[in-house]
Amino acid sequence: MISALLRVCAQRRWLGQRPALAVPPRRVIIIRPGGLGDLICALPLYRTLEALWPECQLDWLLGPRNAALAPFLRSRGQSWVLPPEVSPRWWLPGTFLRRLQASSYDLAINAKPGFDSANAWLCLATGAAERRGCIDVRRARLLNRAYSHPLPPPASMQHQVKKCLALLQGLGAECPSGDTSLDVPETARARMQERLHEQGIGPGRPMVSFQITTTKRSFMHWPPEHFIALGRRISAHATVMINAAPEERAQAESLAQAIAGSARAACFTEMADYLAFHAAAAVVVGADGGGIHMAAAVGAHTIAFYSEASPVKWRPWQGDHVQFHAEGKPIAQISPEQAWQAVEAKGWLPPSAHSPAPLSS
Repeated sequence: MISALLRVCAQRRWLGQRPALAVPPRRVIIIRPGGLGDLICALPLYRTLEALWPECQLDWLLGPRNAALAPFLRSRGQSWVLPPEVSPRWWLPGTFLRRLQASSYDLAINAKPGFDSANAWLCLATGAAERRGCIDVRRARLLNRAYSHPLPPPASMQHQVKKCLALLQGLGAECPSGDTSLDVPETARARMQERLHEQGIGPGRPMVSFQITTTKRSFMHWPPEHFIALGRRISAHATVMINAAPEERAQAESLAQAIAGSARAACFTEMADYLAFHAAAAVVVGADGGGIHMAAAVGAHTIAFYSEASPVKWRPWQGDHVQFHAEGKPIAQISPEQAWQAVEAKGWLPPSAHSPAPLSS
């Protein structure tokens, strides 16, 4: 079936090398379905092209998992979102595909570093005159031909941001951006400040957010007793807020009660509220994932726990942060004492007028 589709593409002259890209191009689409952190790490690529081609319309092609960030990307183009029923991503609905191709893109960039067959097909399906992306150099694949401008995969032990920027080689981008920030609407910030004030949290006392929600496997869960021990220590210096998905509110409230003091649960259904909440936090603590990247992207310091993924590749790109790497083992082996020492060494919280609680878990 895929061979037949590629033959059709070849008949329409979508495959193989094409004439040189008109510079500046009129319209470009950046393809990055996937997770929230994946999209944030692709932002410097987008912003580099914004500066390089200020008159060009730059669009995104996102997936259901990261589309919620679209309003906060500071994009000057539109954001296409793959229909949620598209699984696997080979099978684009005809109406969606026709609308996408009618946009007549000059350039499509698969912003997932490394070869990915589904993204290669999406890049080809745009019908763009030039298509950039990483091929599989280990073996010949039909979808290597999806790109008119094939690129080798970047070095493995590079940060995801650097890998994305490598996709721009040869386009004249001599001053790449490093900006991974998200825009939080002022209305959302004001609304969140009001909500926090109602709970007795004001500008005179910093807030620390514990992210207990994670989409990872069980070895990526920091134990509740670790959060409780760290929370009791931090509560002498700041207000501790337990952030969780709405369906995990009971667990968040249980942790807040165990920490005692001013600790509270905080659950949000709207992305604007979630981002505004973390923009108000001094420090965010949690497992590696999209939540840590979003917190860093709105200006919070983060302490993140990694297991299989390497912080060399996946740490927040901008700002001052701390990473602990369990090197493939459960992150439970990272102690609350280690996390507290990192907070203390960074000086992110003011001194306490009270005796801190002992650290034990």
